[in-house]
Amino acid sequence: MATSTNKYDVFISYSRKDTAIADKICSALDKSGINYFIDRQGINGGMEFPIVLANAILDAKLFLYLASENSYASKFTNSEITFAFNKKPCNSLLPYIIDGSNLPLQLEFIFSGINWRRIENHPIETALVNDLLNLLGKEINVQKDEIIISELNESELIRNELKPFLGDNNKWGFIDKTGKVVIPCIWENAFHFEEGLACVQDENGKYGFIDKTGKVVIPCIWEDTECFREGLADVQDENYKYGFIDKTGKVVIPCIWEYAGFFSEGLADVRDENGKDGFIDKTGKVVIPCIWENAGLFSEGVASVKDENGKEGFIDKTGNVVIPCIWNYANIFSEGVASVKDENGKYGFIDKTGKVVIPCSWDYADCFSEGLAYVRDENDKYGFIDKTGKVVIPCIWDDADYFSEGLASVKDENGKQGYIDKTGKIVK
Repeated sequence: MATSTNKYDVFISYSRKDTAIADKICSALDKSGINYFIDRQGINGGMEFPIVLANAILDAKLFLYLASENSYASKFTNSEITFAFNKKPCNSLLPYIIDGSNLPLQLEFIFSGINWRRIENHPIETALVNDLLNLLGKEINVQKDEIIISELNESELIRNELKPFLGDNNKWGFIDKTGKVVIPCIWENAFHFEEGLACVQDENGKYGFIDKTGKVVIPCIWEDTECFREGLADVQDENYKYGFIDKTGKVVIPCIWEYAGFFSEGLADVRDENGKDGFIDKTGKVVIPCIWENAGLFSEGVASVKDENGKEGFIDKTGNVVIPCIWNYANIFSEGVASVKDENGKYGFIDKTGKVVIPCSWDYADCFSEGLAYVRDENDKYGFIDKTGKVVIPCIWDDADYFSEGLASVKDENGKQGYIDKTGKIVK
């Protein structure tokens, strides 16, 4: 079992086509006080998706795999399983079969000796939750089954005028900052509004976009998509290839790529048939060849890349290496600096010349936002530092997030969330 340095109790690996069941599980975990990571949350704009997922798997005590015909066919869940199998102890892996299928032979091998569960004889609300609580060594702590628009949620909704909301019918809609449902709960899944549109999933498991009136402006015909950035959204077609659409739904960059990320500063990272990453512009032209093992988003004129040795550095928009690939991990640049991880697994910050400006002494460090960055110390507690590396908000929190509009969300030792200002004062 993982040690107390874990950020999450459970990492949930699932196919988006199984979102409805995943949401039921999330709801049950919320009521039971189990802290979890699922890929709809904890991933902000500018963060590289695969790295965030990998860190979340490592930061979770348990890896819960929602096994189904859909997940067996998903390259993303298979990548998560393989990574978890290689990085985590076997007794932290829990397969949970959510349809009538049987595990494929390769997954039987991975989960050999592990007692997997089936939803028909391990119901979510009782057996599964109790299993997870037992594995986590937690006591049952069931909250009231009611919807409360709390002061925390009100603060969050100030930042997001409309927020995705799971209704009593297990369908998603949107609420405003008063808690009023303004877009009916009719969707299998829903994501935050970006650039005036929100991605939604219909009953057939397909994705499209709605506007803030709830009108479908781009039909639900895509296997996968995320959100609009710089006027374009990456989409996956029925052949599981990626391209880009504009806000009318028109395909402006053909679906020919194995993977495509967001556009940022006019460029988007793409992956070719050889599994190598490069960058295209908004015409679809390859401007940086696909020669990298992985690539991140452009921010402040540079993007992180990973070389064949698994080390990371930065390139500029011509593809030239401007900071050598010497780091075990490199985050995006924000406010002139980027967090990096050294060979000892410790985090610090570098500037645009590659110079270390805040020593690698933290167990984790994220981007600067509004002059502060959250960090995690050796006691698995979070606080905030300024650009000199000085701790300005002590590491006393069980979780923390970026500052935005003068506030940052934090979680205390009881699992309760709230917001603090830049002095560290709790704001209600």
